[in-house]
Amino acid sequence: MKRLMCIAISVMAVTAVNANLVQLYLDTAPNTSSPLWPAFRAAAEAAIYNGTFVNQANSNDSGNVGTLNYSVDDYMVYSFGDLGNRLHAFYYIPGETISSLSGRFQVSIEYEYDGVWYNPYEEYGWGKWVTPGSWINYDGNGDGVIDGVMGSMGNALWGAYGYSSDTPEAQAALAADLQDAENYLGNTRFLARLDSVTYELTALHTPAIPEPATLILLGLGGLFLGKFKKA
Repeated sequence: MKRLMCIAISVMAVTAVNANLVQLYLDTAPNTSSPLWPAFRAAAEAAIYNGTFVNQANSNDSGNVGTLNYSVDDYMVYSFGDLGNRLHAFYYIPGETISSLSGRFQVSIEYEYDGVWYNPYEEYGWGKWVTPGSWINYDGNGDGVIDGVMGSMGNALWGAYGYSSDTPEAQAALAADLQDAENYLGNTRFLARLDSVTYELTALHTPAIPEPATLILLGLGGLFLGKFKKA
């Protein structure tokens, strides 16, 4: 059951050296409404340009660093405290400008929840493919020449919907939503299309490993859990 509200959106842009090649990178970003977001974005763009970007360097699970894996708390935003995190794919398009990409470049996102694939852009009524709204011409070495176009696209589930203060009730609602996401959230595809060629980055949800005692309980009660988990 998809009872969490999905939010997507964050479409920016960057470039580098191999013309007409879209490079995709993944990291766990602050919610874009967080004051931490601008500095995070600038650092990510610089790391991509300099070739030092590490996928999932900021995942809440250190085991995901250097991979395309993510945990549920990499994917949950909310309206109190630190505002949570969203999964972000950065794209880097060398040798292009925003002007040269006009009509040639679009992005899309697909995510799996309870075995069903959704496209958040379509859910918002924008259509499957959208043109970036906040991409930038990127001059990485400061010589006044545009090196390419830099941008990103993000997706998240909204936890504790309706709570704006960090109260015990809000934390309980967030914990319940995180558990739902742990149970039902699948993988996420970040897609970029340039001149009708589609580039894809697939991020993999890595479920938490239950403690041994929990494994025993699941083994004993799996039939009941399977029957009643959506009630």
